[in-house]
Amino acid sequence: MSEMLDLKEPVTNFAEETKKHVMMQRYEDTIRRKVEERKLIRKTQELSADCFKEIDKYVDALVYHEEGTPGKYTVKPNKAMGSQVDLSLAYSPGVAAPC
Repeated sequence: MSEMLDLKEPVTNFAEETKKHVMMQRYEDTIRRKVEERKLIRKTQELSADCFKEIDKYVDALVYHEEGTPGKYTVKPNKAMGSQVDLSLAYSPGVAAPC
């Protein structure tokens, strides 16, 4: 009978150790999962922030182009260009006689 008791003790300890091991594995898996979830949340927040920055740039560009004079650049002549003679002088200074 004492041999049977001796055999049961290690089996009980083995079962308890296995149970502890399984519980520890589940705990570690839960921790890993939560860490991965937090990483994913942070990445999503970063992407959202980047997305909002891009949207802000887009809206700012639309507002910029709507305000004031349309277009980006203005070309203004330095000299008077009211007639054909003025244009001829401007485009061929000293090279050809005005038409």
